[in-house]
Amino acid sequence: MSLRPGLLASTSRLVNPLTAPRAGAAAAHFARAASSQATNKPATHKSKAKAKGASVQDADKQLKELERAKRRMPPGVELDSAIRGVIMEPYLDVKYNPQWLFKKGARGFLWNRVQRHFTSAKTANDATENGVFPPEGPLTWGKRIAGWFRFRLNSFALPIVPILEKAYYDYYRAQASGDVIAVRQLSTGAGEDRAVKVAQTIRNGKWTLVKVLSPPRVRWIRRSPVDLHGKLTITQVAVEFDTEQSLTSGRPPKVKTARVHETVVFERKEVPGETWRFKDTQEEQLPEYISGEPNTRY
Repeated sequence: MSLRPGLLASTSRLVNPLTAPRAGAAAAHFARAASSQATNKPATHKSKAKAKGASVQDADKQLKELERAKRRMPPGVELDSAIRGVIMEPYLDVKYNPQWLFKKGARGFLWNRVQRHFTSAKTANDATENGVFPPEGPLTWGKRIAGWFRFRLNSFALPIVPILEKAYYDYYRAQASGDVIAVRQLSTGAGEDRAVKVAQTIRNGKWTLVKVLSPPRVRWIRRSPVDLHGKLTITQVAVEFDTEQSLTSGRPPKVKTARVHETVVFERKEVPGETWRFKDTQEEQLPEYISGEPNTRY
């Protein structure tokens, strides 16, 4: 999210990610429908070669295919707008309480939770094979198979974590310095909307990472085509950060320090020149059979 109220009370406010502004309902529905109709194909020798080093001709072809995909969108729906507010995995698992095992509905919840984990493990495999994640050494068949059975996602998605960690810090730093251009390059969706407002308001700011309280932790990974013809694929990764941050702003300068513990969704479009962008934050949700409140996942 944008700079926390504890750091920037005058120019930022706490926004509930579950009620944050999203794309239009029709556009979001179309994007999800496209994702469900298009399937991820196994990596071929050709795709692996591209992942290692695509040529200029390959990059040009990808960009042309993307433009054709945008032109094939239904009237009144723009591809970028359709996917701007879409979070592929809207459910963020809370730490499970063993006492919940004895309540009605526990079996179904646990089964869905296991399925979500294995989906993330498989997606980490696919993303590595297609060059979206940097491999940790040679990607052997043993590593591919092991990726299916990782109960700690960080053990397989570890190479991508430093890249996302840097994107996270750069996002905050750009807001504090008032660099709107950098903010737009580093973010998308609700994360961009909020950060632009902060960057336009703050004056003479400086953001500093004081301490990492816990190492970043991958919560889920998703990857899917988002157009009906499978020409544009995006990957999203949710990472939990627990840090202490400080913000220096104003005249005379005042320093505010606060703990920031949040889960951030990063997104990357798989087109030449695209980088990982801060998209939004997520809050953990209690299972419906515990909270009594309906959610969109079950």
